[in-house]
Amino acid sequence: MIDAAESNFKSIDDNVANMIDKFQKIGAGMQVIANSTTEINDNVESLSAISKDVSALSEEGMAASDVAVEKFEEFGEILQNIYDQADKLTQMQ
Repeated sequence: MIDAAESNFKSIDDNVANMIDKFQKIGAGMQVIANSTTEINDNVESLSAISKDVSALSEEGMAASDVAVEKFEEFGEILQNIYDQADKLTQMQ
């Protein structure tokens, strides 16, 4: 009977040790998941900041493009005036 009780306690001890080992492995896995989640969150925040920068730069680019179009229109008017003056001078001959 004592031998049977000893065997049962040994079996319980082995099972408890096995459960502790499994819980430690689960805990380590959960820590890896938590670290990965933190890294993903950091990357999402970084992408968000980059997207805001890209948006701001796109707006600046559009504004610069609008200014360039205005300047080319002014340049076209100046060239037209030069052409008109040259045409008048040719007609005077």
